[in-house]
Amino acid sequence: MANIRDLKKDLKWLTYEVLTDCMISKMINADKTDEVEAVMHSVMDSHNDLIARIGEAKRTKDKKENYKIICFERNVR
Repeated sequence: MANIRDLKKDLKWLTYEVLTDCMISKMINADKTDEVEAVMHSVMDSHNDLIARIGEAKRTKDKKENYKIICFERNVR
């Protein structure tokens, strides 16, 4: 299982990559601004939620069960 610090770093990096792509898309397609902003807000909310869940997993005894719950809710296998 991944180190929690590495997991948070990877999540942060992926979030910033998606947000950067959204900002570029927003500059190129000025008529799609509202839709792109909605995606950006969704990505930021998901990032904050996952960071909080990872922090909670550090404090729980059954880490595997918590990991399975996070993956199931995000449809990750």
